[in-house]
This record gives sequence, structure tokens and C-alpha cells, in this order.
Amino acid sequence: AFVSLKKQPFTHRNVLMFSDGDPSDFDNCKYLLEHFRSEKIVVTTMAVGFYVNSEVLKTISDGTGGEFYSSLEFSELPNLFREEFKRISGPPYIEETFQPLLANNQTMARGLTASEVPSISGHVVTHLKDKATIIMSSQRGDPVMAYWRFGLGRGVAFTPDLLPKWTHNWAKWNGFGKLLRQTMKELSEGTKQEMSVSLVQKGIDLTLKIEPGLSNKFNLKKANISSPFWKTKTLALSHSSDGTFETQFSAPISGIYHAKIEDENNQMVCESPISVNNSQEFSQEKTNLRVLRRISEKTGGDFFESIQSIPEITIPPSQETPVFISFWQVLAIFGLLLYFVDIYLRKANTFGISNKSELKGDGGSSSDEIYRQLAQKFSNMAEEHSLKGEEGEAKRYYLRAKAFYIKAQAVKEANQMWDRYKRFEKI
Repeated sequence: AFVSLKKQPFTHRNVLMFSDGDPSDFDNCKYLLEHFRSEKIVVTTMAVGFYVNSEVLKTISDGTGGEFYSSLEFSELPNLFREEFKRISGPPYIEETFQPLLANNQTMARGLTASEVPSISGHVVTHLKDKATIIMSSQRGDPVMAYWRFGLGRGVAFTPDLLPKWTHNWAKWNGFGKLLRQTMKELSEGTKQEMSVSLVQKGIDLTLKIEPGLSNKFNLKKANISSPFWKTKTLALSHSSDGTFETQFSAPISGIYHAKIEDENNQMVCESPISVNNSQEFSQEKTNLRVLRRISEKTGGDFFESIQSIPEITIPPSQETPVFISFWQVLAIFGLLLYFVDIYLRKANTFGISNKSELKGDGGSSSDEIYRQLAQKFSNMAEEHSLKGEEGEAKRYYLRAKAFYIKAQAVKEANQMWDRYKRFEKI
């Protein structure tokens, strides 16, 4: 965290640390704490649970200007997160006097001009949603008023308040009432239903149907049908009892036709392409049983003319049927028995092991020697990378050597590795 934040040009740099406050080498961590303090990186510590060392965590947070949080319940973590976020981010609003910029006066702000919009004293900082339209903005570009659609719903966001604190100048503005009325009207009006055009085909005979929609009050009169195969045909539309308009015509040639719908004033209100397919496959209304029968005969299969004619499939008595049986219950019982046997053997000291020291024997000294050898190996590799000028690799191997020296209980050598690691930080 320190290496990553040290390179960042931010004004505020914070670290959120979860710990039990009980490090194995806190004396060595003090050097790193000095680096955080010198770089002005704030460390906030959080302790959750019963067995924590609060003094160490308070030392870290107080030494870097952070906060210390503690709780006995893990469920309190979200509240601690929110409290720390509020502390480091500040209030989510800006209080400054400015005149909003009018970006769109075609919807809620119809009839308003940019010069007449009064100044406001503050607003909540927000981010413009995708596909949202901004109506007013601040000098910084933050939304002051915006609206958007989601499906059939519509919403408006007004980031200042409607109270005297931020919009006290708007109370004397005549356009404020107009803006609110037009906003409520825009939100309460129903969404217009689009006109739809459909085609019903029976052979070469076609029926064109037009549904004008609930909110469209058109009185449709005629449809102009054009295609590459003929000149434009003008057909009269009849009004059906279900509210749709329809007309019939014949199209012996497959292809894409174009329909233009006009109202009683000869104004085009809708146009749509319509597809006509006169394939013989679509002209047959019954199932071709002869073709299906030939397919089954050629492939050696069976042909059933109806669902009722399918015989019930049974397994011959001489044929064995595999049955899968769940075996996990048996394994679970066997594992439980082994568990109790293991407990009995340990309690009865069947194998003659009286304590843990007998298991170790001289293994402690041999393991320490192995750790020392590994630490020396990583120390040599760090020196080689240091001579080559590879600072990053040298630091990484010094830290590994330090870790193995600590495992070998060689504190002096571990401190030497840490001093060599810090040497690169001072360069």
C-alpha cells in the first residue's frame, strides 16, 4: 500500500487497515510507520472481534492522523465503512452562489430564457445518468435539473432544495411556478403508443391491418402500396369494430412491399415495409404425411401418424436395468467412525507419544538451520540484483530473507535485511 500510494499525486491518500493489533514484529513496523508519517499518508485502523490489541492500532492511527474504529460484531463493518467514507470525503454538497446554465428549454423549461434564471446558493453533487437529458447545470457542469426515461416511466432530479436555504431567490421568480407546472405535466402525461402495421397472408391474398394506438386519434382513409413489380396502388381503409383499420389486396410475386398510410387530410401518418412470401411450403395448410413416411422408411425409423398411435415403451424382462444408488451416506458414517477411533487412540496414547516435545525432538534446531539457509540464499540473490541495479527485485528478496530469518529466530540478521531494504527507500 505504501509503495502504491507514494507514487500517486493525490492530495489526500488514505489506507484502511484491518488487523487484530498483534503483529509478530511491531518494532520493525515502526520504521514503516515513520515512512507513512513522512509521506503524509493517513492510516485508519479497524479492529473487529474480542482478542485485539487496541493500543497498537491506536498508535498507528494516531501517528498518521487517521481514526481508530472498534466493534465486537462483524455485522457493524458496513456502518464503520460509511462513517469513515463520510469523514474522508466530506459533505456531498457544494454551497456557493452561482447562476444555473439553461441547457435545454424544449421540455420542462419551455418559454424560459437563460438570463432570467435566478442564482442559487448550493446544490447536491450528482453524476448524470446514462441517457439522461440535462436541463440546467452548474458552472462546474454538475446537474442542477435533469430528466430521463426508463421503460414507460419518467423521472426528474432537482439537486438544489425547494426550501429558503439554497433557492430563496427563486421564491420571487415568476418562472419558478411555470417550471414546476410544466414538470408535473410532463411527468403525469401518458406515453404515446406507437402505430403498428401487420400483415395476414392466405396464399396470394393479403390483409393489411393498422392499429393506430390508444393515444392516436387519426381517422385513417387510404393505404398506398408500392413495390418494384408494379406501380403504386391506392387502397381504401375500412374501420373495424375493434378500432383497427384494414384493407385487402393480392400479391402474386414474393418480395418486400412498402405501405404508406394517410389520414382524411391526405397526410402520411405512418409508413412500413411488409414482407410477402408465396413459397409453396407456406401454401399447404395440412401436414405432408407422405414425406414423413418416406423419411422414416429410408432411415429405418418408425412412423406414427398421431400421438395416440405411439405404443407404450417397456423394457424386456430379460434385460437388466442399471440402478444408481447414493453412496455418500455410507462414506459419511465410515468417516465418523474413523474420527472417534482417532480420538480414542490419541487419548489412550496408543503410540507412546506423551507430549508435543517428543514429536519435535531435535527437529527444532534442524528446521532453524533450514530457515537460515533459505534466508542466506535470498540475501545473496538480493545482493546480486542490487549490483545489477535492479532495485525492485533486490527489495523483494531482502524482504523474503528477513521473513526466513525471523522464522529461524535470528532477530539480528532480520534487522540487517530490513536496514538493507530501507536503504533503497532513502535513495
